[in-house]
Amino acid sequence: QDTLRHVLEASHDGKFSDVIRKQMEGYEETFRKSDEMLKARHAQQKKEAPALSKMMAHMNINMKSMQDMPTSRLAEMVIQGGTMGVTELSRQIHDYAGEDKEVLDFARKQLKQEEKNIEELKKFL
Repeated sequence: QDTLRHVLEASHDGKFSDVIRKQMEGYEETFRKSDEMLKARHAQQKKEAPALSKMMAHMNINMKSMQDMPTSRLAEMVIQGGTMGVTELSRQIHDYAGEDKEVLDFARKQLKQEEKNIEELKKFL
């Protein structure tokens, strides 16, 4: 979400900004739901950065350079991060050995949502 906030601040395209805001709202709901599920299972939540944040950190991009990026480049960056997330989530679903159907359904729903997010962003390339 932090990375998407930076992308939103750098955006000069209203339609692109609307898509990013909608995706941020979806992530907020995902984090809320996952937190509820973890608490219900008496599990600790990991504090690991999402794939998009990791990608952005590795790219070492500062806000000043992002301010000058065209919408297509911002969309490309978010798509790359989303693709990393799809890959990691797909791997985790495949490797899941548990029997908790709710957890697996939640992960599959998130995977579909991330794939949908990527498709929405492609129109800005």
